[in-house]
This record gives sequence, C-alpha cells and structure tokens, in this order.
Amino acid sequence: YEQRMVDCILRDAASQLESSGASSIYSIYFGGGTPSLCAPSTIHSIIHGLCKLATLSADAEITLEANPSSSTDQKLREFKQAGVNRISLGVQSLRDDALKLLNRDHTRADSLRTFDWCHSIFGEGTSLDMIFARPGQTLADWQVEISEILDLCGSHLSLYELTVEPSTPLAKQVDRGELSVPDADLKAEMYQFAID
Repeated sequence: YEQRMVDCILRDAASQLESSGASSIYSIYFGGGTPSLCAPSTIHSIIHGLCKLATLSADAEITLEANPSSSTDQKLREFKQAGVNRISLGVQSLRDDALKLLNRDHTRADSLRTFDWCHSIFGEGTSLDMIFARPGQTLADWQVEISEILDLCGSHLSLYELTVEPSTPLAKQVDRGELSVPDADLKAEMYQFAID
C-alpha cells in the first residue's frame, strides 16, 4: 500500500514540476491527516524520489505532521534520519477534558512527552498545532492554555479555530443543545489574545 502511495505522489510531483517549469524544491510538507502513521522508510522514499526530479535546496524545510499517539522517540528519530527537519505536532489542547471532547486518542501527558522527544530531536524545528473556540471554552481557559503552550514552544505555533462539521457527533451534541460553541465575539477575543 505505501509503495503505491509513494509512486502516486512522485508521479503527481513530476507532473507538477514539469507543468510549472520548476527545477528546485524549497519546502516539502507531509500533512493532511496523520503522515506519522507511515513508515519512516516511506517518507525517505518520497524525499529521495523528489531529489531525483528536482534540486532540493540545501536549506529546504521538510515538515511532517505528527500525532502524539502515533509517535515514539524511536520513530521520530527515524523520521529525522529519513530527511525530515521539522515536526508539526498536533497537540490540539493541553486539557484532557477538551481532548476527550474532540475525540482525540492522546492525553496531555502524551502530548508533553512527545513534545519533549520532538524538541530533543528537532530542536527549534518543532511546532505545535492547537485548536481554539472549542465547546465550553472560555477566554480565561484559552489565556491559561495559550500561555502554557507558548512557554513550551514559543518558536512556532499554529492555531486553528474549531469547525463543527455537519453530521459529526460533535455537531449533533451542539444541535441538541448539550454543548455550546463560543460566539463570534468570543472567538475574535480568543484570536486577538493569541496574536497579541
């Protein structure tokens, strides 16, 4: 399965490079799900294949999205050996109640342990993803959480406003009035606090 995926990605990349006329690659991003579930050898095969198609810049940023529940110290080291130089860790929240609400399969402790591994392996090439405007979240909750996360990882933080997708269990809870999401004003205050 993974070899077919590698072949498809490289065929698409070859087509994109040819149609754009690009001869150099400055950034590679493995995302859109949980690429940390792939074998590090698969990631290496993609990077190696891309190097055959175009010149990889010496300072190219090669990022892999990772989930705390699918990452081990050893696997992260193997991703580094495969050529990855930046990890984007999907922490989402440092609150166990929020992680449970978001149906995540990791805990605060998992996130902190995995962050420590990432930071020891990738250093400043470690970034964290957080979700805000969660059901029941207050501005005070967010202020505490964002302050804590910035103390951990002040170099790069990606913030995403929660989108409650129709027909999901979360949407059904909101529709039934079991949960309430922050209104537009509160979302704006949360965003403003984060960028300040």
